[in-house]
Amino acid sequence: MSKKHGAVTKFGFPATQWKTQFTRSAGSHKIASHLRDSGEWDVEVIDFWSAFDWNDLKALVNDRIHKDTVFVGFSVPWSGSYGKQINLYKYIKKHYPWVTTVAGGMMFNSISGARADYHMVGRGEYGMDVLCKHLINSGSDLKVKRKTVDGREYRIIDCRYDYPAEPKRNVKVSYEERDYIESNETLAIELSRGCRFHCAFCEYYPLGVKGDWTRDVDDFESEMRENYDRWGVTNYLLTDETINDRTEKLEKFGAVVKSLPFEPRFHGYMRSDLLISRGQREVDACLDMGIKGHWYGVESLNHQSAKAVGKGMASDRVKEGLLELDKHFEVNMSFILGLPHETLDSMKDTQKWLNENFNHRMINMYPLYMDKPETKKTRVDISSKLSIGDSYGWQNVFGENQWVHPQYGYTEGDVRVLQREWYDDAYHGMPSIWSLPWITSLGKDPDLIYGERDKLAGEHFPSSDQSIWDRKLEQYRLRKLGK
Repeated sequence: MSKKHGAVTKFGFPATQWKTQFTRSAGSHKIASHLRDSGEWDVEVIDFWSAFDWNDLKALVNDRIHKDTVFVGFSVPWSGSYGKQINLYKYIKKHYPWVTTVAGGMMFNSISGARADYHMVGRGEYGMDVLCKHLINSGSDLKVKRKTVDGREYRIIDCRYDYPAEPKRNVKVSYEERDYIESNETLAIELSRGCRFHCAFCEYYPLGVKGDWTRDVDDFESEMRENYDRWGVTNYLLTDETINDRTEKLEKFGAVVKSLPFEPRFHGYMRSDLLISRGQREVDACLDMGIKGHWYGVESLNHQSAKAVGKGMASDRVKEGLLELDKHFEVNMSFILGLPHETLDSMKDTQKWLNENFNHRMINMYPLYMDKPETKKTRVDISSKLSIGDSYGWQNVFGENQWVHPQYGYTEGDVRVLQREWYDDAYHGMPSIWSLPWITSLGKDPDLIYGERDKLAGEHFPSSDQSIWDRKLEQYRLRKLGK
């Protein structure tokens, strides 16, 4: 088979506090490495789309696409403004009509705004295998589901059900010289796929997995050593849905980490209630592996509210445990405002306690999200098999449907006010940035960032930090454009 060439491009979207961050697309590089391993495909990843203006993107397409190019992929992890991606899709279809376009992401809703010939949902290694064979007429039977949304027809390749890639024991990502990896970057890495839990409102998959779904230790060690030997990288963001779903998993990979000639540092999503209930053994396993940066979805410090979404540990025990964990780790948390049994006063009490004890940490507050009644969908509390959404009322406020709390009568708008008040106050004390990829790419020491308990008001994200990213992105842009 002749060697083909496909450009896999990350299209993320700017956040609200800054223009963009120096973080790469995990999915794009995963697909690229998988296809290259076959020896039949040449795939280039182009990260940081926001560093490129429209003329840059056209120049990249014109330089990279040739007569043997089979596909261009767009990795679209989060929803947002799709204008640039849509324009690029139209340009490719007009000037290179033989090239197939693919948009990929974990959930259909997160990629539905993108334009492409195919929308690939889920972990796409095996789905891409079949699609690539289909595109070069090698006789594969590609499973495609057709769906019409708002008058637009989609061709969906649903890897979650038709081409599942879980569990997968060998998931190593190998970066190339043309990726221009820098030593202070934080790269994405995974230990396992799937989650053993069924937390309410979680849309990831697969959930409720049984047994050991971890990757092979040799595969993990090879990726870690290669990234250190070739690029000097020691910082990682773990992409597992729940890193500490099993203590044995942490100990398995911790043994590998202790054998390495360097000390890596990991950051990612943990369940605080598991750490608290399992005690010192799990704390030690995290420390041995270097998982220092934790993000907890605590959701609520009202016991009945947390229990309603599958997190039933007593609130006093949660508080005590969080204070203890903060002695060992960089603890960051998120909460949902407006859950069942939650009053406005109980949410204010939570905020008060957090301000008194965690004003040096990053705490996010999110209003409860439920599908609007006109969508005819509901959010389901899987743990109790009850539809939480059905118990909430709805009220039209200035032309917008807002949910109404079933017990206490406050609205989604009331909760948004509470959220704004929290951020107006809390951002004066929070660290400027919480995420390890952002801290290390700025050349900053995470221990110093998390140790800064006092800073000037209004410096949630200093413009000087944005300028560092801007310089890095400009350097990457020039290298990719060959300038």
